[in-house]
Parts: sequence; C-alpha cells; structure tokens
Amino acid sequence: MAAESILASYLLDNINEWINDIQQPEARLKALKILASPVVIRERQIKPWLFVYLYRKAKLLKPVEIAVLEEGIINAAQQLPGFERNKRIVIASDISASMQTPLQNAPYLQRFDVGILLSMLLQDKCRRLQAGFIGNTFKPVNFPKRNVLQELDNYRRLEGSVGYACYAPALLAELTAKRKMVDKIFILTDQDWDDQNMAYKIADQWKAYKQVAPAAKLYWMNLSSSKGIAIRMDKLDLYVVEGWSDTLFDILQVVQGNPLPIEAQLAAAS
Repeated sequence: MAAESILASYLLDNINEWINDIQQPEARLKALKILASPVVIRERQIKPWLFVYLYRKAKLLKPVEIAVLEEGIINAAQQLPGFERNKRIVIASDISASMQTPLQNAPYLQRFDVGILLSMLLQDKCRRLQAGFIGNTFKPVNFPKRNVLQELDNYRRLEGSVGYACYAPALLAELTAKRKMVDKIFILTDQDWDDQNMAYKIADQWKAYKQVAPAAKLYWMNLSSSKGIAIRMDKLDLYVVEGWSDTLFDILQVVQGNPLPIEAQLAAAS
C-alpha cells in the first residue's frame, strides 16, 4: 500500500505527462484504477472534480476505463465534507446559458457542472436529498445515480428550461408554505448576491423560513467570481460564497466550525 500511495502521488503530480502518453493501454488503465481506489482517494484527499478532468482530458477512452472513472468519482463523492447522511439537503442548480462558462481557475469544469454533479453524486451519500433546477421557479429533477460522467453533458440541452432567472425566493417561499424541514440549502449560480436587490428579497424570505426550520443553513454560491474564495455569513446562517476552489467544501467546513474571523480562517485553509 505504501508503494501504491507513492505512485498515486506521482500520477497526481504528472497527470498531463501520462494521461495520453502511456503507450500500453493496460498501463493507463492501471493508473486510473490506482486513482479511483477508495483508500487512495481518502489518503490523498482526491475530489470528484479530478475524474471529470481525466474524463475530458483523456483521448480514446475505452469502456473499461470509463467504468473505472465512474467508480472513482462516486468514491470521491463519499469523502466530500458537509453532506452528512442523515441531513435533509436541497441542491438548486441555475441552468441559464451563462452557467455554461468555464470556471475561472478550473477551465475543465463549467459553472453548470458543479450543481449537476452534486445532484447526481450525493444521492448515495445523503438519504434525504432533493435536487433540481432553479430559474423563475424551482423544478425538482430525478437525477441518475450512475453513468455520471456520461450523463453530465446531456443536461446542457435543458438550458433555460425553467427560465433564465435564479429566483431563490420562490424556492424558499415554497418550503415555507409547505413547512418542509430542511437542514441545508445550496443554490449554485453565477448571479451576484447584490444584483437586482436579490439579497433583500432572499433575506426577507429566509427569515420567514427560519421560523419553520430554525437550524437550517442557506448557501448562495456564486461560481462566477474570479477573485478567489470569499465567504460572508450572517447571524441567520445565510452564507454567501463567491468563487471556486477544488477544496471549496473543505473550506466551508473550516469556516462553519471555527470561531476565528472569516479572513483568518480562509488564510489558514488556503
């Protein structure tokens, strides 16, 4: 196992040098199997996004290699922090046209990809997950649990199917009216928190929902920011997250469990 860990480190540090240059197909398959191993994923803290990169970067993938990548991305999703098995979680993904833009510091991923991937991958990790698209309204979607990498691109054709806004107050109003208890709500978008007075509308509706679920947390995740990670939070457990990092959900865990000022926490987590 020590030798495999050393090899995994080499593979991670030199992906672009081997992913398409290995002459023997069985050697590339072996490399992918090492990175997809649950033990290696846990020890090396590999994130699901790596397998998207490998899937899109590798040329002429064989079905057996795709199967290994699918296994790897599911294994990596099990290690994502902040998505506890017994928590009630809502993931609302903006699918407007602008979301089909590469992330600033991870160009192999589009803004669109993050929410859709979480919606598919977390079904095995979170027993009470509700996921869907958010636009003028919120539309629950029955996402597939398998063939995640191959299914991901299929959802792009649904661009704008729920409108081109990201009207979170509609989702919160629905949860409030139905008195549906939720622990965490993630809204993944590229809309700035301060655009079009959205902050005021959401804040008012969030106060109403907190009467239903006092312990609930809301995460407004603006994936369009190019200034690194910035996190703001208020006393009502409303988190405004701007930017993207492979370790974004690890950083959120640090922020939520640490009494230090946010600036100090981000410095420590980066």
